[in-house]
Amino acid sequence: MELPFKFPVLQTLSVLTVPIKRLIYTIEKPRVFGAFLYLLNLKHLNCFYKMRSRINTVLSMLLFLLAGCSSEKNKKSTDDQNSSYKKFELLSPPEIGDFQGMKFYEGGFSSLSYIPGSNLEFYAVNDRGPNLEMNDHPKAEGNEVKLFPFPDYSPKVVRLRVRNNTLQTAFAMAVKSPVSKLTTSGLPPAYLQNENSETAWSEPNATVVQGDDWGLDAEGITVGNDNDIWICEEYRPSIWRLFDKTAKTWEVFAPAFGSDQNEHSDILKPLPDVLRKIRPNRGFEGITMTPNGMIWAAIQSPLQNPDEKTGNTTRLNRLVKLNPKTGETHMFLYEMNEAVGDIRQKDWKIGDLTAVNDSQLLVLEQAEKGNDKFADVYLVDINKATPLQDDNESGKTPEQFLYAENAQNHGVKTVTKTHLVDLTQNGFTKEHGKAEGLTIVNDTTIAVMNDNDYGVRLSDDLETVTETNVKTYLWLIKTPAALSVKRKND
Repeated sequence: MELPFKFPVLQTLSVLTVPIKRLIYTIEKPRVFGAFLYLLNLKHLNCFYKMRSRINTVLSMLLFLLAGCSSEKNKKSTDDQNSSYKKFELLSPPEIGDFQGMKFYEGGFSSLSYIPGSNLEFYAVNDRGPNLEMNDHPKAEGNEVKLFPFPDYSPKVVRLRVRNNTLQTAFAMAVKSPVSKLTTSGLPPAYLQNENSETAWSEPNATVVQGDDWGLDAEGITVGNDNDIWICEEYRPSIWRLFDKTAKTWEVFAPAFGSDQNEHSDILKPLPDVLRKIRPNRGFEGITMTPNGMIWAAIQSPLQNPDEKTGNTTRLNRLVKLNPKTGETHMFLYEMNEAVGDIRQKDWKIGDLTAVNDSQLLVLEQAEKGNDKFADVYLVDINKATPLQDDNESGKTPEQFLYAENAQNHGVKTVTKTHLVDLTQNGFTKEHGKAEGLTIVNDTTIAVMNDNDYGVRLSDDLETVTETNVKTYLWLIKTPAALSVKRKND
């Protein structure tokens, strides 16, 4: 299979901007900042911030010039000039429907999985459908409220392909309920009313829609080994096994499933109860299967374990390993990046993960707030990490260790991670929204996709839906070093 770009001669030079920028942010930390100001005899804070802005500008100009030096003779666009990546827009996405006189189109893709052996074809899954936060609406009365313009919307498994320099939809399958012939919806499960719960409205006038116990907010997808597709979702959170030809649900692994838990014990399988301590709307965010058949799923943000304060301040998140044949689970700690610049600790989140081989994963980690945006891919080694034995290690929850070094002092080794790719140096900007799709095409190429939130937002009056004009894109990105990729049949 021939990929649509050549290997970049100067790709590795762009990686140097990451440690340089982090050095700048480190200098801003209070303890370092005072000494730094003293040494440079700077009398005002704004002097430093102007300097930081100028350094970032110089770095950006340097990268632009380097990209220009390595480009082809005829430069047609910025993408053509940068041979480290290629970007493809999803043209003519299927229409969902009409709301307030505006047409809505498919989008909201939250994960990506390359189909091995195909000609640049992928499975993707979209989330619970168009939804908009209404927490500040006067009628919300302090509750977590989401507006669902299309309450009957069904999350879908979508097959995408790169053709003629664009991203195209091959077909889509609505996820089907395991207990009926009906499709699932994206509405919050009714039985979660008192934990991680949200109220669904169908209109800004507070028209309440009843929850759906089989509703799902799909955030991850991976191709399985037995004519199946696996997805994960963040309401419960839970892991679903689907038949790859129809998207009919075979099994669901979850920490709780309401009154249906005993009635459908052949379908519903347990996950550890501690996973119920997710931050609202921060459950499973990525899923992958290693060649040996193990399922790995990532929580988007650290658990609120034992409380919300710990969840907002700890750097220790969890990766869950599931043996789908036995139901046995193990959990491992993953250290998130630290607060930097405008980014608070609680702003960091995982966007997706994908398996390199049986002992290595790629993890997409990102944060955005104020003037700062980070979106990076890390190579994660799980070999020497310590499985969590219980939820009270040395008298504390694992999250209360706060960071990796402290966890290791208590006998718990986190997975290790090595920076691989900075997406912001490969065409991914604030205008693209969130990076929520990551997969491996071959040992030197990864694919990334954005979640455009269906290209809509609420107006300031919280009554009218407007367009954002954010489109769906897929990036093919060259890695600076070859990965030790292993597939099932290798």
